[in-house]
Amino acid sequence: MIRRPPRSTLFPYTTLFRSANVTHVIFDLDGLLLDTEKIFEKVACMIAEEHGKKHTWKLQLKIMGKSAKVGAEIILQETGIPMTVEQYRQRTNEICKEILPAAEINPGVEKLVRHLKCHQIPMAVATSSSNNSIQIKTVRHLEFFSLFDHVISSEEEPEVKRSKPFPDIFLFCASRFANPPTSSDKVLVFEDSYFGKEAAVAARMPIVMIPDQRLDRSLTRGATLVLDSMEQFKPDDFGLPPYGN
Repeated sequence: MIRRPPRSTLFPYTTLFRSANVTHVIFDLDGLLLDTEKIFEKVACMIAEEHGKKHTWKLQLKIMGKSAKVGAEIILQETGIPMTVEQYRQRTNEICKEILPAAEINPGVEKLVRHLKCHQIPMAVATSSSNNSIQIKTVRHLEFFSLFDHVISSEEEPEVKRSKPFPDIFLFCASRFANPPTSSDKVLVFEDSYFGKEAAVAARMPIVMIPDQRLDRSLTRGATLVLDSMEQFKPDDFGLPPYGN
């Protein structure tokens, strides 16, 4: 497992990490690489309405970054929808098969990923999605996702014992690189969710957070940098090759 520096030697999370020499990059998938969170929220609202219930933003916030199983458990507990977890997930999958393939790559993402690939920066994806869900939502972007060294699913990987907000998935994902980073603070994480941000902080990794505009900004505390869009990101702020090189 990747070495985590002690907290006393960590950079201040609220300042830019300009002195860093980041060597590896890990991206979240839903809401960060792909514009899927809005789709998942729409699906949850549809299922709730089918049972005369309401799926709120407050509830959506509780499940963002969680695995499908945990998310279903939370939704059913909060709303009282009369379904088992398996029934809820099955209904979700039925709807998602029809609309998830339409998911688009978020603005600024492809430019950054291709830039890092060009400069041979190791990159990976760490997600709470199942392999089946990953296949559905990436079907139109197979060439783009081939640019990553690997994709890790916390729902499918037995060595990832705990899901976000625990650091397990990021630490395991970092350890899977052919040439792993020397320590966790050499790995830059991109996340959109509160739980994903907490996982990166726990892993002692610098994190760029690009949250939903509705998220209370107090919930971004601890992120190294908070942006409105990937289009605002400057690689050289983290010791990565600047655009134009």
